[in-house]
Amino acid sequence: MKRKVLEEKADIGLSFDGDGDRMGLVTNTAKFVPTDQYMIVIIRDLIDKVEKKTFLYDVKCSKAVEDEIRNLGGKGICYRTGNSYTKAKVKEENLPFGGELSGHVYFRDRWPGFDSGLYAGLRILELLSKTGKTVDELIEDIPYYYATEELKFKSPDERKFKVIAKVGEYAKEKKYNFLDIDGIKVLFDDGWALVRASNTGPNLTARFEAKTKERLEEIQNEFINLIDQLNK
Repeated sequence: MKRKVLEEKADIGLSFDGDGDRMGLVTNTAKFVPTDQYMIVIIRDLIDKVEKKTFLYDVKCSKAVEDEIRNLGGKGICYRTGNSYTKAKVKEENLPFGGELSGHVYFRDRWPGFDSGLYAGLRILELLSKTGKTVDELIEDIPYYYATEELKFKSPDERKFKVIAKVGEYAKEKKYNFLDIDGIKVLFDDGWALVRASNTGPNLTARFEAKTKERLEEIQNEFINLIDQLNK
């Protein structure tokens, strides 16, 4: 996709998964745009056009989403990962828009709310045509956080939930601010740590984010060491 965008001098590259409910986005300069950045672009466009200025994002999304919603005067709902969960929550709360990092997004301003990669692609095309901007220009001022990929740790099903419970106990002992809507997400002013039990296999998954590389390394080391200790 990236090679083809450059070859064709295209304005944008759009890709879709097998059943068409997720969309991947490549800019005119062949940069992949994570779904949470796409969501920020859409929320910026929507917030002054909708009555209810509340938007949903899942626990894996960058803190930049939370920051941007707050800066725009809106309210964010951080929710558990999983297409069925996030889609149902957006409908239940009657939200104009929501999504999750995996690529599922739900428009309810002019769309019934189900996740369609094709429709998500059309909405970014519409935005490009209205603004005259490139995708690079639309995302250039989004606050940047350093983040890891999703990391996996083998853990039998009978153990992984016990590990998550102990991570929660650790967070309480350290007096950390945390969410337990989906595993344990420890919230810092300059980043976060997420440790979850996989929904699909005998694994623990973790992801970390911070304002600086040094802080990311600190957070990552603390919680990977903790996982290693608890997952024996």
